[in-house]
Amino acid sequence: MSTVNYKILAADDDPSILRLLINLLRKPGIQLEVVTNGRDALDAIEQNPPDVLITDWDMPAIDGLELCRRTRSLQLPHYVYILFLTAKSAPYDVVAGFDAGADDYVTKPIIPSELLARLRAGTRFVGIEKKLRNQAKTDPLTGLATKPTFSEHCAKEISRVRRHGGDLSCVMLDVDFFKRVNDVHGHAVGDNVLTAIAQAIRDECREADFACRYGGEEFCVLLIEAGKHEATSWAERARRAICDLRFSDGETEISVSASLGITSLLDDVVSPAELIDQADQALQVAKNAGRDRVVHFADLSRSGDIPSNNDYFEEPFQELRAHDVMTTPVACLSGTDSVRSAVDFFLRFRISSTPVVDDEGCMIGILSEKDCIAIMHRPRSWQMTVAEVMRPNVVCYNEDTPVKLIYDFFCRVSIRRVIIVKDRRPVGVISRGTLLRWYSHWTNRRLHNAPIASVPAVSRAHVQQMADFLAEEAASVRDKLRSAPEFTVPVILDGATRIQELTTNLLAASRTEMPPGYDAMNEMPIL
Repeated sequence: MSTVNYKILAADDDPSILRLLINLLRKPGIQLEVVTNGRDALDAIEQNPPDVLITDWDMPAIDGLELCRRTRSLQLPHYVYILFLTAKSAPYDVVAGFDAGADDYVTKPIIPSELLARLRAGTRFVGIEKKLRNQAKTDPLTGLATKPTFSEHCAKEISRVRRHGGDLSCVMLDVDFFKRVNDVHGHAVGDNVLTAIAQAIRDECREADFACRYGGEEFCVLLIEAGKHEATSWAERARRAICDLRFSDGETEISVSASLGITSLLDDVVSPAELIDQADQALQVAKNAGRDRVVHFADLSRSGDIPSNNDYFEEPFQELRAHDVMTTPVACLSGTDSVRSAVDFFLRFRISSTPVVDDEGCMIGILSEKDCIAIMHRPRSWQMTVAEVMRPNVVCYNEDTPVKLIYDFFCRVSIRRVIIVKDRRPVGVISRGTLLRWYSHWTNRRLHNAPIASVPAVSRAHVQQMADFLAEEAASVRDKLRSAPEFTVPVILDGATRIQELTTNLLAASRTEMPPGYDAMNEMPIL
């Protein structure tokens, strides 16, 4: 027999046969288990299937023929090679055994040399099957597990956590701009990059963790007993390790970076597909936010209020690009501005967030009122620069991105707005409100059977009507101020809020009337 480890289960109610099998098979490389009836044999196969089953034909509880049939009906993780021991040698008995699922048989009385020879043939078959099974479970380039294997392992870990408690996190990793590596430096260098990244991931993993090559330049890692904090720390270490790697195409030294999305197992997650999808959503945010960063799904409060993949919304967004529906920001903050000037900016323009740019006008982050409030308790907070307070993880899309793609993104996460960029410079904003207003104007056109590509009179009248409402509201605020005995905020607060809403709607409606290719602002102003 080979020195490769094999598990053999022997089932026979004859003590002398079991003693013979024990004497023949208790040797290095073989793990032998013996039972005395078919019922115990079936239980053992269901709990921990052997590589080889040696079974007698006539046994109590379940005979060998029925044991063979039931074994073949089980969904086992690997093939079980079945060898019959029987005194039945008539042709019809042999045929019945093979039809039940047996692979070979040995007639009694047993000749030890024949039994061992037939077992060697059987274990050769088992060895080939094991090799093929391992190849199917292992990515040939990186040596990591394959996607199906990862899903199986993930299902087991989710089940374990549900039974016994504990933490479980999933990390999805994507190599940034990997296609460029293949196109510029060749696929051989690309393979070296993937192999080195796989090793970097393997080095960061503990023995219990499980990593796979999910497809192409994507990797997925299951972190056992790791919550949000531990998983985020692991992902940051892996990101830095990948950034430190260096490669050469013989002439040029190159480096790569990676984007990582993380999720930790929540109570409402019941399948590997859901867990992986959450990590993938976080990964997409990391990529849209500029790549080379880590984003956790818990930081993206999901909203199920917007249905995704709704065919009704396909038509209005067809052929539309981001620059067709975006609204242009009033201004951008500079990273060198003070927090005090940023607060004045928010109060003056009555907006809650705005892009932050460097001296060349390129996007470097986003600042919101919440970010300013969060540092108000710090000493000299008003003197801090915007760059010290802003969030660098900004979800950005190029101006030629299909609107349907942005719509789908809003359906998956609760992020309320994204920045539209051109050559890394912010040129507009698309929010959920932007899409709702655009859809409102689109339905107004459809109501009057107006072609989408034209500028129909009814739509111009609609815009004129909103302008009239705006003028009336402004006049109302003016009259209230004139008639009030003294200036009080409540006198104008309601009217000023209404004016802001009407102005926003008027800008959005006016933009939908612009002819294709019209650019309302060639350059973004900086505060």
